[in-house]
Amino acid sequence: MTRVSYVLSLSRSTVIALIITFFTLSCTGNDAEAQQAKKAKNAPPEAASTQGTLVYTLKNVQKAQGVAVADFSWIANGKEVKFSEFTKGKTVFLNYWATWCPPCRREIPDIIQLAKEYGDKVVFIGIALENESAASEAQKLVSGYVTKSGINYINLVGGGDLVQAASSLYGDVQAIPTTFIFGKNGKITQRIEGSTNKEGFLMELQKAM
Repeated sequence: MTRVSYVLSLSRSTVIALIITFFTLSCTGNDAEAQQAKKAKNAPPEAASTQGTLVYTLKNVQKAQGVAVADFSWIANGKEVKFSEFTKGKTVFLNYWATWCPPCRREIPDIIQLAKEYGDKVVFIGIALENESAASEAQKLVSGYVTKSGINYINLVGGGDLVQAASSLYGDVQAIPTTFIFGKNGKITQRIEGSTNKEGFLMELQKAM
């Protein structure tokens, strides 16, 4: 099992920007997929339309407090959808990633295949940790990548502060990709840091199903 991760400090929005800028300049300048992601970002609105994709905007993030468990919600078709309600009684695959992250992009085809094979048993959700200050810009960027890559599961985006809050709901995400597997009882059964292949993901999912 190969695991490669890129450290991403999420303690402050400014730190996020500095790390992503450094990473982009040093690691993705000659990466063909990274260049395509940049083109998608700068494409006209109609080319990055969310029509037909499963990219939604985060609305609220609620940290665990007292008897209240950590939870978040997003807007889909004009309605608020809560993670806790949407996934109740189901096994969940929650993946933190970004379009600018090569290890994230490498494992996405395996996640797509898993979603095809186990989508009736497992809820697959991605949260994209982009460096866009506006949720609308992040949505355009991620929607373009989702369409290009054929991603077949829900992905969520948001503005800087909201994404930062979402990344610390289940223990601070210090590197991406990071994946959380939830059992049917809503409890985390595994935290996977770094890029993993289909077999590695499936082994953990089968434990939770």
